[in-house]
Amino acid sequence: MRRGWGSQGARMPVVLASAVALTSLSSCGGLTQNDGPADDGAADNAAGAGPDSGDVDGAGGSSDGSTDGTGAGMGTGADAGMGVCTHVIDGDVEAANEEDLEQLVDVCSIAGSLTMEGLAVTHIQLPVLESIGGALRIASNDMLTAVSLPALRSLGSALHIEENASLVSVKWPVLETVGEESTYVLHNASLEELSFASLRSVVDLNIQSNDSLTTLDLPGVTTGQFVVGANQQLASLSLPALTTSQGLSLESNASLAAVSLPALVSTDRLRINSSSALKTLDVPALTTVAYELVVGVTSLPALSFPVLTSVGTLSVTSNAWLESISLPALESVGASFYVKDNNLLTEIHAPALGPVKTLIVDLNPSLVVCDGVTLNDWGACPP
Repeated sequence: MRRGWGSQGARMPVVLASAVALTSLSSCGGLTQNDGPADDGAADNAAGAGPDSGDVDGAGGSSDGSTDGTGAGMGTGADAGMGVCTHVIDGDVEAANEEDLEQLVDVCSIAGSLTMEGLAVTHIQLPVLESIGGALRIASNDMLTAVSLPALRSLGSALHIEENASLVSVKWPVLETVGEESTYVLHNASLEELSFASLRSVVDLNIQSNDSLTTLDLPGVTTGQFVVGANQQLASLSLPALTTSQGLSLESNASLAAVSLPALVSTDRLRINSSSALKTLDVPALTTVAYELVVGVTSLPALSFPVLTSVGTLSVTSNAWLESISLPALESVGASFYVKDNNLLTEIHAPALGPVKTLIVDLNPSLVVCDGVTLNDWGACPP
């Protein structure tokens, strides 16, 4: 059964097939076309049913929508370049082959979810698709090397990009919002570049086990929760606009040498662990960590949180090259202050620190300076 092309009833998955005639329901760009028989009531909804797309840089292709044999959804000539849209789908879509993708070339909006899984194509290009009301899943496409959705602005639910062995690049130039579920980019062995140029917020962004990832671009994200782990080639991470976070976990990124969080003011958690190449950590504006701040197994020569005033638990352990910890504004630690196994650590500066429930400073054989009444009262440094 195929439902969803303009149906206002219960939404059923639309399993596309090349033999199915498609009905144009609306134009996102203001131009209405009708390529096939319409469902009851479709004519009433034809004009202006979709959002205004504006100008969209469409992908290349012939004017009849044909592809060059290496990809799918290659644009529709002048129509794609002008941002003209002829189809809106009210339902979920499952694209199972190249012919299915070709039928999505001039779709500007999908009310449900879009699944593209197990496809034998090298490129996915949907030049005028602007919104997906549900989730977007791109998974287990062994030949896929690139994904291009240059007009996609909003995604109502989850984004999953998983186990695409040959995928090299994914760019979302105008994607601004992702809905109230997690975004996963996992186990894409060849993925080198991941860019969210216009994204402003995320609920939960999970980027893990992409062994070739070298570029992660998130210039506009201001809030969200992040897990970035086991991306072995990722050398740097910058979140220049991030001001608040529900949690930021950076773990087991073997090549990660620099982390920059210049605007981060508060977070529930900050965990940086098992990133042995890390030499630079820039967090000049961080004032509050509600629960835990963990820095372990790095190559940082110095650790500084210049305006941090409160933290739940502070843990600094097993940093082989760490020589100093500077916490000049830290006043309160809600639970534990834990500094251990930092062989070259000589100085801890926490002059404003008040009483701490649990303070453990141990196995730091080079430690000679503890600047702060609390540290000295506890005998953190040798007399």
